[in-house]
Amino acid sequence: MLILGEEEGEVEVKGKYKILINLLLIIIFLIPINTNAAEANALYRIKYGDTLYSIATSYDVGLDRLVANNNIARPDHIYPGQMLYIPDQTLGLKKALYQIRYGDSLYKISRKFNMGIDEIKRLNNLKDNTIYAGNFLIVVPNSSELHIDVNIQSQIMRVYYKDIVVKEMDISSGLPGYDTPKGHFEVQNRGDWFYNEKYQEGAKYWVSFLYWGKYLFHTVPMDRDENVIEEEAAKIGQRASHGCIRLKIPDAKWLYDNIPIKAKVYIH
Repeated sequence: MLILGEEEGEVEVKGKYKILINLLLIIIFLIPINTNAAEANALYRIKYGDTLYSIATSYDVGLDRLVANNNIARPDHIYPGQMLYIPDQTLGLKKALYQIRYGDSLYKISRKFNMGIDEIKRLNNLKDNTIYAGNFLIVVPNSSELHIDVNIQSQIMRVYYKDIVVKEMDISSGLPGYDTPKGHFEVQNRGDWFYNEKYQEGAKYWVSFLYWGKYLFHTVPMDRDENVIEEEAAKIGQRASHGCIRLKIPDAKWLYDNIPIKAKVYIH
């Protein structure tokens, strides 16, 4: 993990102070510094009620690998707010720590790193736009290198970092007459749940790529009580939606957790 200063990529604190700050950050976040720019793991902030087993299951990674990847000495002692690296959830993105300066605002920081304000707030669990000089924010300085490719013919979606495939997913795109829009788009906003009264269907972990909430990536359909509609879930791999891109639940959760705002989307 990098510490960014005045200019992107510039280390703000030098000499022995730099070493001291880095050591403190390792202790605070309880995560290893990842220096491989081509393979940076996804970050997860532990919530109340989480266990390492539930997190490992949610991300489909081995519990032993999750423990080893984070140098956790006592797996039964984790706490809300603690940050974990999720192994095998590689984006090719090197997340960084940016130290807030006097005069900064979320708007200025979002422009600096080509990120949306809502994205910065989501990554840092901010409830409002209040920030304080001297504090650190998690940012993604090279998110422009990430893009999503959706192939309607094969019903396959791939996530790329530059020209490297980091994730491949089976999808369901729009039925004839409800065709999924084709072209170049970008990730706009997201939410954890919606329900459409017209179609009597809902879905979790939606990420919008067009018209700010009309065309989405989301889970397979669910009923009003958030139960999966099994006959619709069985259609993954064929055209079945009303224009959105349906995903298996773990894939939709991965996309929701990891894909930054303004990531490019190409549907063809």
